[in-house]
Amino acid sequence: MYKSIQIPLFFCLILCFNVLISNAQTDTVRKQSVDSSIARNNISGTSAADDDFNAGLLLMASVVICAMVGAAIVGSFLAAFAFLLAIVFISAGIFSASLLIAFYKKSITTGFKTFVVIICSIGGTAIGSIGLFIVTGIFHLDLSNQTALLIGGVGGLLGGVLMGFVIYKILVLCMLYIKKKFALV
Repeated sequence: MYKSIQIPLFFCLILCFNVLISNAQTDTVRKQSVDSSIARNNISGTSAADDDFNAGLLLMASVVICAMVGAAIVGSFLAAFAFLLAIVFISAGIFSASLLIAFYKKSITTGFKTFVVIICSIGGTAIGSIGLFIVTGIFHLDLSNQTALLIGGVGGLLGGVLMGFVIYKILVLCMLYIKKKFALV
């Protein structure tokens, strides 16, 4: 028990003695003397020693700030270009996969069905992930961010595939209806 009191007591004694022996720091080397002749001759009331404006520092600061703004602009353009390039590649992959399936099955409707299902599944995955992530934040659900994104993505994928088949069936029914209408006229 004696050792547990010893350390805090030591720090308290150091603090007390430090307060007793500490003094403010003074500058005895540079004593400033006031010359009244400078103050009388200067109209603005400031001495020449008070004007500490350095144009070189202002120039250097403006160059650094311009470089930072330029780097931010270039970085934003590069990020936007990379994002758009990824969208173009994904779209080309979806279109080419649908086209290859249409050639393989020798059916345009199968290729179109594949295209609709792929687009809906990708959209459902994105909407499901973002949606459950937002719902988790609003309602304070006990899910980690990764779990919310994964569960939302899987649910969105299943919903997107189902939505793709439903949209395809609706489009087929609309096309049959339009064929009947134009066949009667």
